[in-house]
Amino acid sequence: MQKYEVEETPAGRSITAKGSTRAGLAIAALQGLFAAQQPATVASEKAAQDKERLFTLSGSSFGELLGKLLSGALEQSAKNGEMYNHFRFDLITDREAKGAYVGHGVEAFAAPATAVAVDAAGVRRTEDGSWQATITITS
Repeated sequence: MQKYEVEETPAGRSITAKGSTRAGLAIAALQGLFAAQQPATVASEKAAQDKERLFTLSGSSFGELLGKLLSGALEQSAKNGEMYNHFRFDLITDREAKGAYVGHGVEAFAAPATAVAVDAAGVRRTEDGSWQATITITS
């Protein structure tokens, strides 16, 4: 189970992401991040093919690691003109992740994000055993 909700507030946009595992939480947050930016579809078939961008990241907590995963996705998106809708994890723990961002080319974003912030204290396991996090998007 993984899902996200994008909310518009007076302070900006935020995402509440949920997943049954840490990996599921990260994927839901990534999907929410790019859905919130309202991507325009790509024009060419070649640009629409999935591409992978490798990463190796670490953090002092899973909240910090999640922030680095999402910030890295934004950096790769800006650099390569792509949007990402999945992670391919080779390893994910509470402090380390190795794998790739998986996505495809994008024409533009109607509401581009410049940064994300993860409330590290707000990354938590819920009563039903799933994981939840709140992410703030800066435009």
